[in-house]
Amino acid sequence: MKNILKKQYLKIEFTLLSPLSIGNGKNEKTDQDIVLNSRGIPYIPGSAVAGVFRDACKKVMGDEWTQRYFGSIRDNVNDNGNDNGNKEITESQFRVYDAYIQSEEYFVSRRDGVALDDYKYGIPGAKFDREILESGIIFRTFIERDIDTNESEEDAFNKLAEVLHNIPIFFGSKISRGYGRVGNFKIFKKEFSFNTNQGSSWLDFDMYKDNCWKKSLEISKSDKVFLENTKITLELALQGGISIRQYTTEIKEGVEQVPDMKQLIIRQKNETGNIEEVPVIPGTTWAGAIGHRMKLFYPNVSKYFGKGGEDGKMRSKIFFSESQIKDAVCKVISRNAIDRFTGSTVDGALFTEQIYYGGTTVLEIYFDLYKEIDLDFIKSLAVALSDLHEGLLAIGGGTSIGRGIFKVTKVNDSVFSGDGSELYKNILDYCKMEE
Repeated sequence: MKNILKKQYLKIEFTLLSPLSIGNGKNEKTDQDIVLNSRGIPYIPGSAVAGVFRDACKKVMGDEWTQRYFGSIRDNVNDNGNDNGNKEITESQFRVYDAYIQSEEYFVSRRDGVALDDYKYGIPGAKFDREILESGIIFRTFIERDIDTNESEEDAFNKLAEVLHNIPIFFGSKISRGYGRVGNFKIFKKEFSFNTNQGSSWLDFDMYKDNCWKKSLEISKSDKVFLENTKITLELALQGGISIRQYTTEIKEGVEQVPDMKQLIIRQKNETGNIEEVPVIPGTTWAGAIGHRMKLFYPNVSKYFGKGGEDGKMRSKIFFSESQIKDAVCKVISRNAIDRFTGSTVDGALFTEQIYYGGTTVLEIYFDLYKEIDLDFIKSLAVALSDLHEGLLAIGGGTSIGRGIFKVTKVNDSVFSGDGSELYKNILDYCKMEE
């Protein structure tokens, strides 16, 4: 039996920066329903939290450190180097708890997705809808650790906190397409030493009560950079309207007409505490449009964009963020189909849509931290982004009537006012690529 010398606790708070898609294995409401606790509130299971934290530590600290603190299951090898069929199991030193929502309000909505062919028609059987938890909310989780030796090395909790502060962290599915990004970590540590008669204090400690953390140590972000991450950040100005369609059949009391189609939005609290609707461009939309254009110059684009299907799956090595459009103007427009012979409207062909005009947004594109990207792929990406800047590549629906046109105004926080050829060179320079 272990003689416990110390008990350590971490309280970890983080903000959901993009929608969370984490399924419960059921499809009662959508093709992928979100996981809920017994009270019907979304949460992140402790197993998912531990898995994500373990993977982050593995990439930064290596296998040996990660297996020491998060546990491992290894083949037991005899003196001759042969596997004897038994497993050597090392117990995890970290007990990781479920992550629960701390925000007063949260929103669960549905996202539709469909694969399109070269002519923007839906591919049969390629539609998929999922429940998502909208961004902007705060989660809180805890980690507990027993220490039975006098440690001389730097505290493992401090190392874990440094990792969480310094590299991108994602939960759930579709993380390479803008889902599940978390950040703004606040990490607090509490420690009880039984060698210094702190046993009674530990008995009075309740990690779920905020007042028990008043004298805790906050582990702030350090200047240490563990990994170099190649990320392209573009600030974009919308030149006209945007139409990422979300169809609706809802009926609202006191409202004469609800649009047949609405721009995809998320709901967030503004600075005054009121709920506002913010138009968004999902990472799936960015990846679909940019990846399709890149395929013209780099046919084997699935090598980095990933693929699914019966012939095998491959995870994407390029990540696209979800983009929120700020300062856009909302308008509701009704349109009719016109009979080309009589010039009159077609019965039953009235269509009303809610779209947004103007505003700015930010697109982040970054690569798998640990993979090498070849020159031809980066060149094709640079060409696609140049086409986006020149208005040759439009985003979303209604592109044939001038929607989805953007101009690049900043590249990696530097003001940009050049043409497509200059943007092409900037992308290659930033990615440290030479022609």
